[in-house]
Amino acid sequence: MYPVQQANTSQVLLFLMTDSVDHISPKTGLSPTVLLSKNGAAFAACAGAVSEVGDGWYKVAANATDAGTLGPLLLHATATGADPQDVVFTVVTDDPLSSLCRIDGKVAGLSGSVVFQGPVAPGGRVTIRRGYSYESAYGTALQWTCSGWVSLAGATLQLWDNDLQQALGTISYTSGGGSQTVTVQLTSSATLALEAAAREYVLRATFGSEIVPLAIGIIQVLEG
Repeated sequence: MYPVQQANTSQVLLFLMTDSVDHISPKTGLSPTVLLSKNGAAFAACAGAVSEVGDGWYKVAANATDAGTLGPLLLHATATGADPQDVVFTVVTDDPLSSLCRIDGKVAGLSGSVVFQGPVAPGGRVTIRRGYSYESAYGTALQWTCSGWVSLAGATLQLWDNDLQQALGTISYTSGGGSQTVTVQLTSSATLALEAAAREYVLRATFGSEIVPLAIGIIQVLEG
């Protein structure tokens, strides 16, 4: 979902729980059981305390033991009345929040805030409908703007669907006035191919082997 620094004591592990009946609605009031697998090792109980954030989101408190091994960190969460959730984090050596915007409920940057346009609501939630076009020509493209991101020149940009494990839409970026804007366009055929559901996204930039998260949120796909 996003990178965390090795042995850190400040970066929580966030995950979303959805209702087991409709598989869409965020499920609140749970006491999830969370297991972690570090770099391919067997799953074991997390060391950090698990608590509810709100609106279906939960977190594992930052713990140096949980983030102690470099590589993929797999989170498996279960709870009565909710769909099981699996999230992949990446434990890295450097602090991934040292020079970019981070997410704290609403998207607040370390050196600037993210501004949303189009179907992206304040807080980063995206709501689109199947079969509809979200393109610049119609003024409906998805946009994120921030003055605190690292330079995106030369980066590979993706709107990454964390559930489907694939990139969505056509993406581009512009810079000017001290800010950078990332624009994602989705054609009607692209949205028609999506299942009506809520899913996690990461707006991310890849520099060689390093993946940098720019914004994180939920895409709610509705029937047309």
